[in-house]
Amino acid sequence: MVALVTEYLIQTGLDDFQIGIGNVGIFHGLVQQLNLSKEEAQNLKDALGNKDYVRVEELLMQHAATPEEARRALDLIELRGGPEVLDKAIELAQVGPTTDALDNLRQLYSCLKDYGVERYITLDLGLLRGLDYYTGLVFEGYSVAMGFPICGGGRYNQLLAHFGYPMPATGFAVNLERVLVTLERLQGPPKEPQPEVLVAWEEGSLAKALDKVKELRGQNIRVITSLAECLPSKARGEAISLGVPRLIYFYANGTSEDITIQD
Repeated sequence: MVALVTEYLIQTGLDDFQIGIGNVGIFHGLVQQLNLSKEEAQNLKDALGNKDYVRVEELLMQHAATPEEARRALDLIELRGGPEVLDKAIELAQVGPTTDALDNLRQLYSCLKDYGVERYITLDLGLLRGLDYYTGLVFEGYSVAMGFPICGGGRYNQLLAHFGYPMPATGFAVNLERVLVTLERLQGPPKEPQPEVLVAWEEGSLAKALDKVKELRGQNIRVITSLAECLPSKARGEAISLGVPRLIYFYANGTSEDITIQD
């Protein structure tokens, strides 16, 4: 799924982006380590989700057994970068859900290298998404031109069971509007696609003209159609003014002419 969303963003024409990946097991490990109540865990989750590390530090200092333990926990969830952060994380983590999550991220990163998309990947050990149903991997996509995630997703092992279909799954969603805004900010307004064929017709031959339009579009050819019947000379002039290199003209007697327009 991570490789798929990366390829999707590349295919849109976007190149300046990063996919941050984390694992909710790191958060669950901290909750277990600090013996947090449900309310305290939610407060920590809200602070992490908002990237409010001042508040995160306050909460850790309140609930950790020692200032050193709080510092280690904060150092852990502030780690982000390449696979080297996992080596640092193992030194800071307690055995349990946190180390299991780190092992999962190491395996995932290795797989993403095999897909050849590692240049787009950032490990973010403090990453949490707003929804509670994630059970492992979580990820979000970012661009310097957009102050909000452009995509996001993760692993949810129990979600589908609530709808009568128990099956572990991983998925994602892309915010297409944000992707389009990002592309425009980075590359400028999109260029109007250049039409390849103008189809025009004489009175009485519209049906045949529209059949041809449908056929050409089925071949992924960009076609524009004259808005009304016209004489061949007017159709040629319209093609020249629009910069269309090819004109197909249908006569009232059922014949047609395929004309290459010279500059």
